[in-house]
Amino acid sequence: MSCFVDFCELLSWILDNHAQPKLFAMTVWTVWNQRNQIRHYVPSCKTDQIAQVALEKLNEFRYILPQPMPARPQPKAVWKPPPSGIFKLNFDGAVFKFENKSGVGVAIQDCRGQIIASLAQVLPQAYGAMEIEALAAHRALVFGLEVGISEAMLEVDCQTVMQALKEGGSNLALVKPLILDALSQSSSFTKLLYSHTKRDGNKLAHSIARHSINVDNYVVWMEDVSTHLFSIFYCSDWKLSSK
Repeated sequence: MSCFVDFCELLSWILDNHAQPKLFAMTVWTVWNQRNQIRHYVPSCKTDQIAQVALEKLNEFRYILPQPMPARPQPKAVWKPPPSGIFKLNFDGAVFKFENKSGVGVAIQDCRGQIIASLAQVLPQAYGAMEIEALAAHRALVFGLEVGISEAMLEVDCQTVMQALKEGGSNLALVKPLILDALSQSSSFTKLLYSHTKRDGNKLAHSIARHSINVDNYVVWMEDVSTHLFSIFYCSDWKLSSK
């Protein structure tokens, strides 16, 4: 049997060896409670019953504890079609530090989810994460105008950039000129809405941005996407749920 200098040493040993610390705490409480009962001439359990009483008290305590609520799974974000007559411009940026390049991906879809046009563009510099998102916002708006869209919904998974676009600027000095540059295009639209989504809801634009490292300058697909992205578009969660 181990010998301990004091209670602190005993407690440290219990905790270090994971020797049922909860049962130990209940046993200590039972000893203390029995001592008080004896001092006040209240009937108490016998000394050789302390271990059993402590175990019963611990089980009783566990029984009355409220059961933990099961964690609710977070709903998976899916791409949602824009209102009728509005075209959704999803965009995203990618940074390729090893190649010292960045990429932009844009996907334009109508209220039925059909691809109107998509674009992948590579930039000869590795920008910061917020910078490339702001640059992608500008490119998405310009691309939408080039395609001939006048009523659009701009959507991205970067909440900071989306909030800056909504508020007409940014507190980040490095990004503010880029945001203002993007906003300069907004007046050319008859209607422009803003939407934030999670990464899963921006999957197509994200994949196009990642694909941009494989193109020279930029490439545009009209009513289509790159062939290797067919599976992402045609097997999207929204398309599967709408069948």
